[in-house]
Amino acid sequence: MSIQQTDIYAIALHHRFQWEEAQSCYVILFPEGMVKLNGGAGEVLNLA
Repeated sequence: MSIQQTDIYAIALHHRFQWEEAQSCYVILFPEGMVKLNGGAGEVLNLA
């Protein structure tokens, strides 16, 4: 499976993507906790 330019991805409404200064990385926050993203994943989502 490959990603096409016409594909649209979105983060669920109850999730939030943000830079976390304390962690020095991008994270996805959700009601149950937080996912710390590696550098590449954070940069890809930041471009979207």
